[in-house]
Formats: sequence, structure tokens, C-alpha cells
Amino acid sequence: MAVVLVGLLFPSASQAAKTKTKTVVVSRLAGLGVEPDLMKSLEDYLRGEISRIPGYTVLSRSIQEKKLSTPRMRKYTECFGDERCLQRMARALRVQYVVQGTVATFGDKIQFN
Repeated sequence: MAVVLVGLLFPSASQAAKTKTKTVVVSRLAGLGVEPDLMKSLEDYLRGEISRIPGYTVLSRSIQEKKLSTPRMRKYTECFGDERCLQRMARALRVQYVVQGTVATFGDKIQFN
């Protein structure tokens, strides 16, 4: 299986100015013909790959889910493609970057967009 990785990062300028280490959250990815269990695995894979980049810290899935489960934060689970909503989510989670995109399978290849 081959993996093609293309990512988008949405900065939260106020947070970026406060620290040298960049904090990232991997938002829920949209799957095009991808099973939910595989989606979770791919999100975890993406978290792991980003965390290996020097200077970046990735918010864990468990912390992200805990923070987004509160009534005030639940609205941020539906931000897909809405840049303003993603920026608000970044501020609320106190991260500088949000990674969001789609995952599709093409035969034995997986593509992140």
C-alpha cells in the first residue's frame, strides 16, 4: 500500500507568536470510500508523522476528544472546510495549526488531500 501525503495547516497567529514550538491538531478527516477504522488509523498515522518533525507537538486524540466533547466546544467538530471555524477551533484548543482534509483510496493507494 502506498501513501501520498498532502496537508493543509491553518495557523492561529495569536498562538504562534507566543511559543517557538508549534502545536498541531489533526482534525477529523473526511473519508471517500474509506472504512471508519481505517480513517482513525490514518489520523493516528498522520499525528505520528507530524510529531516526528522537529519543533512540532501534536495534540493527542484523547486530549482532543476530551476537549471537543464539552458542550461549548462540540460545535468545532463540524468545521470541515470552514476556515473561520477552523481558526476559532485552533484558538479554543490553544494550537497554532489545524490539519484537515480528505482521504481517498485508489486501488491499493491511499491519498491524503
